[in-house]
Amino acid sequence: MSNPAESTRLDLALVERGLAESRTRAARLIEAGSVRVNERIVTKTGHKVVATAVLTVTALDRWVARSANKLLGACEKFGIDFRGRTVLDIGASTGGFTEVALFRGAGRVVALDVGHGQLHPTLRTNFRVHVVEGVNARDLSRELVEGWDVGSIDDVVMDVSFISVTMILPPLVAALGTDFRYAILVKPQFEVGKGNVHEGIVRDDAKRDAALLSVCATISALGLPISGIMASPIDGEHGNREAIVYGDPSRPLNAREWTDQASSTWGG
Repeated sequence: MSNPAESTRLDLALVERGLAESRTRAARLIEAGSVRVNERIVTKTGHKVVATAVLTVTALDRWVARSANKLLGACEKFGIDFRGRTVLDIGASTGGFTEVALFRGAGRVVALDVGHGQLHPTLRTNFRVHVVEGVNARDLSRELVEGWDVGSIDDVVMDVSFISVTMILPPLVAALGTDFRYAILVKPQFEVGKGNVHEGIVRDDAKRDAALLSVCATISALGLPISGIMASPIDGEHGNREAIVYGDPSRPLNAREWTDQASSTWGG
């Protein structure tokens, strides 16, 4: 039995009491002003609370990860429906994109991540989810995909960090060809080079725009269609502005159209 006088960090206390799945999730809730300690909003993750403190979460997001809202925004803007389709989620992590794909009717989702043990338990145990852990997306191949025994991949969603998506696209196309739909989250902080990132943020609008154009040029050069580009409905870590590139073989834009969209994604 814990000593009522002992204090614990607020983020850790939320996890211990089952109010957040992880300390990362707890930190986001706290910093968003969604956590109250004895009816008072506290926004510091390291705030100390005693065992008798009453903790409440006032605005719990229904999704397992904040990233879900990014893919949801793309689904709404581009009319993406996953009903009955097999989706490959590259960089699944906690499973924000995987959950949205299931919510919008996916018959099967392959949740691929280079790490281990990150996927939320509710998704890990879902019979429609095929978990692939410890696999770097740069190692994708036709043989690897066939080994999953899930049939053909109809859609790809991607949310990766600490690597440029241009490093993943060539092996992805080599493994799947070009006849699939995709929604790729572009994070400029991982595209512009370390010298252009300050305190985790890309502050130069021109470099951010150039990074998005470069990603789109790579996508097009690989033979994938570009059907639309949008700013992410919510910012990424540290407030970075992100974008989502969508492609559907039946709805390709011409080069001038997607170039114009990429150049004006963030209001440029």
